[in-house]
Amino acid sequence: MSADRQPTFSAVLINYNHSQYLSVTLNDVLNQTVPFDEIIVIDDCSTDNSIKIINELIKDFPNARLVKNPKNLGIIPSYNIGLNQTKSDFIFCFSADDSYSKHIVEWCKNFLERYPDVAMIAGNIRTYNEGTGEERCFTLPFPQRAAVYMPQDLEMMARKTCMTFYGGAIIIRKDVMLSFGGYLESLKWHCDWFLYL
Repeated sequence: MSADRQPTFSAVLINYNHSQYLSVTLNDVLNQTVPFDEIIVIDDCSTDNSIKIINELIKDFPNARLVKNPKNLGIIPSYNIGLNQTKSDFIFCFSADDSYSKHIVEWCKNFLERYPDVAMIAGNIRTYNEGTGEERCFTLPFPQRAAVYMPQDLEMMARKTCMTFYGGAIIIRKDVMLSFGGYLESLKWHCDWFLYL
């Protein structure tokens, strides 16, 4: 990416029958403190009222559009459809049943001003169990400050502890994702971890 151009950011949100969560999730995506350049919502042939909710939520956002799968394809093929349709430099993949910080793009732009050549920006996550009310924080096994890590740093850390990157806290360069073939469907639920590592 040339130094004289600002990076662009796309959000890809996959939904299948998560109408009860969509207003929270989509509002987090649509109302970022620094907006996404592009928002693609892919509905994977929902049978609930998801389409109506999505259309209502995105109607005032010209940077957002809905893509309707002609049949239920599953989450991994749907993410690859979104990846191939985006036009931005960086991609953030959202799940329709999660909530997110409204500062994602802002934080990433600030980070990229300092470190413009990174391929991926990763963060921590917090989970909440609706049934028990339990909250848990998962942090990356590095000092909790903004920093750049090289492959050898990650290799050294992986020798010390079992580690991965958290899918709900990853923004990654599109060209890098495509160079690895996107999400490999044959790996099923491990495809995101594989790609990030």
